[in-house]
Amino acid sequence: MIACRNSYVDDAGKPIVGTLQFETIALMGSNLGLDNLDDVARLNYMCNDYGLDTIETGAALGIALEAVLSPGRSD
Repeated sequence: MIACRNSYVDDAGKPIVGTLQFETIALMGSNLGLDNLDDVARLNYMCNDYGLDTIETGAALGIALEAVLSPGRSD
């Protein structure tokens, strides 16, 4: 269970992000085929560092990934 407010830390106990939101986990995680919360937390950190919204970024990356992986795409 993930509380509404959490602090996600790496293996050494150093905080990666202050809050890992449910929407971020969904759109930056399962939406992109990632099942490791450490990876999602690092992506969240990078988005925060660049001033990007994690939900919008996860959605945009999902569309880009689908375009690349789509078998019917034309090059």
